[in-house]
Amino acid sequence: MKIKLKTLFAIGLILKVIKYLGIIILVYFSTACSNNGVIEQQFTIPQSGWHKDTVVTFTCNIEDNSDSYNISLEIEHSNYYLNNNIWLFIGTLSPAGILQKDTLNIILAENSGKWYGKLSGDNVKIRVPFKQAVGFPENGEYKFFIQQGLRTDVLTTVNKIGILIEPYDN
Repeated sequence: MKIKLKTLFAIGLILKVIKYLGIIILVYFSTACSNNGVIEQQFTIPQSGWHKDTVVTFTCNIEDNSDSYNISLEIEHSNYYLNNNIWLFIGTLSPAGILQKDTLNIILAENSGKWYGKLSGDNVKIRVPFKQAVGFPENGEYKFFIQQGLRTDVLTTVNKIGILIEPYDN
């Protein structure tokens, strides 16, 4: 059975369109609010690294301030990350313009060097509780600002940083 070159080209083009459409849908759902009240957003750190002056911003809309929420941070780093911890400066800006600042020291490994979190190939992904059973004082748009706080100007082995906000379940 002979397949014409044009047919192969058309099939290849269709497969590429499906692939890119799938990526777009995946990105949309990974940054959107789901029906169960979970907000999950990720930021991929450029290969050039995370400069100490670069602030990663996440924006989310809280529609029910009568509920309590758990807020977690998600970090994906290389197995070659040189420290057993990471310092983060975190700011939360309310719809009223009130800024709350926190400094967080996240322990990523045991003293022996064994990583916490899930190891997949050369990457480690860890989810760390940031705030538990927290209430948002008002409905509206909240912004979360995350900045790396290590003494290194450029952090090259952190791949992703993310935030997860989900309803508190007593």
